[in-house]
Amino acid sequence: MGGRALIALVLVALAALVIPAAASAERKDQYVISGSIDVPKGETAGDLVIVDGPVRIDGHVTGDVFAVAGKVTIKGRVDGDVTTIAERLRLREGGRVRGDVSYADKKPVVAPGASIGGKVKKIKNKVGLGAFAWAVGLLFWLGVTGSALILGILLVGFTPRAVESAAEVADRSTGATIGMGAAIFFGIPILAVLVGATVIGIPLAALLVLAALPLYALGYVASAWILGRRILTGRRDRFVPFLVGLLILRLIALIPVLGALVGICATAFGLGALGLAEQRPQDHAIGVRRAEVEAIVEPLA
Repeated sequence: MGGRALIALVLVALAALVIPAAASAERKDQYVISGSIDVPKGETAGDLVIVDGPVRIDGHVTGDVFAVAGKVTIKGRVDGDVTTIAERLRLREGGRVRGDVSYADKKPVVAPGASIGGKVKKIKNKVGLGAFAWAVGLLFWLGVTGSALILGILLVGFTPRAVESAAEVADRSTGATIGMGAAIFFGIPILAVLVGATVIGIPLAALLVLAALPLYALGYVASAWILGRRILTGRRDRFVPFLVGLLILRLIALIPVLGALVGICATAFGLGALGLAEQRPQDHAIGVRRAEVEAIVEPLA
C-alpha cells in the first residue's frame, strides 16, 4: 500500500466520521466506521469501505471493497479489487472478483466454482498498514474525547447539584457506589439478552441497548468530574476539575488493554454514583447546601 493509497484511506475514514454509513446517491458507495455492510442479491453498490464490521455481498459491487477488521463473504460479483487487513475473505461458490485480491493477515478461502480475475497477493508494506491503523485509532479517540467533553460540560454546567450530590455519595459510600455501578453496567446488557430471548422482546431489547449508550456516556463523564474533584480539592469551580479528570481518563485510554479496563471501571463507577445520588435525597441535600454555601463564600474570599 503506497503513500497515496494511505492518504486516500485516511480521508475516507474522516468522511465516514462526519457522515457514518453514508452512501452516494449515484454510485451507492458505502463508508462505515463500525457496523456492517450487506449487499443483497439483486442489488448493486459502488465502493465499499469498512473499518470494523463484517461485509456480505450476494449482489453486485461495481467498485472496490476494503475491509480493515471484518470478515468479507462474497457470493455475488465484485468488479474491482478486494482488500482485507485483519480478517479473512471467503469467496463462496459462484462468487466472482474481477480485480485483484489483497490480504495482510489471513489468506483468502476460495470455494470451488468461485473465480478471481486478477492476482491474489499478500500486502507486505506493514509500515503503511500500521500508519493507517494508527490514524483510524486517533480519529476514533478524538471523536470520543470531543463527545465526552461536550456532554460533560453540559452535565456539569446545567446540573451542578446532581454532580455535587454524586461526588458526595462517591466519597461517603465508595463500596456501595462500586456495587451499584457494576449492577447497572452489567445488568442492562444481561436484561437485554433475557428480554431478547423471545421474538416479541427483540424490539424492547434493542431499545434497552440504545438507551444504555447515552447512559454509559453519562457515567463516564461523571467519573471524570469525581476524579478531577478529588485531585483538585481546593477548587470551587466545577469545570476545571472536570477537564482535569477527563484529560487523565482520555490519556489512559491511549494505553492498549489498560485503557479499555479503566474506561469500563470509570463508566461503572460514575453510573453507581449517579444512581445512589438519585436514591438518597439526603446526599442530594448535602450537595445542594454545599453548592449554596460556596456561592455565598466565594465572593467574600
